[in-house]
Amino acid sequence: MNEAEVYWLIGGIIGFLIKVLLILVVFVFISGTTYLCVKNRRKFKRNYEIAFDGRKSRSEEDFYDEFFAAREIPKDIAIKVRRLLEDELNTDLSRLKTTDDFSKNLGFFFEHDSYVDVEIVIRLEEEFGISITDEEAAGLRTVEDIVLFAAQKTEDQD
Repeated sequence: MNEAEVYWLIGGIIGFLIKVLLILVVFVFISGTTYLCVKNRRKFKRNYEIAFDGRKSRSEEDFYDEFFAAREIPKDIAIKVRRLLEDELNTDLSRLKTTDDFSKNLGFFFEHDSYVDVEIVIRLEEEFGISITDEEAAGLRTVEDIVLFAAQKTEDQD
């Protein structure tokens, strides 16, 4: 075997080893990413169960009747807010209470998706045809805050 053939053989071996190394790096990256996704999903599910443990499920009608009917909040506003939150948070909120607080017991939703709060504000603006300042948005912590705010803003427009 001459010198050129040896270099060619070594080059082929090095090329093969680089390809194997790249495959291993990709495999480790995909495995790590999958592990983190599964871990985050488990954490979210655990936090969800803790937040809603022992609560009864309420239909949209029951949600309105129990928490907002006596206050004369328009029914469509309370129901739209709950639907909007369910859509943006991509989860069942049938066990939601008005005292649930996105800065406390429901804060885990923002750990799961750090932009969901912005998406909720945008959807509120679109759904009710209102404008929400950053200061107003910062004050919307509970489900009750959101419903009462939407009701007040839409009433102010009329």
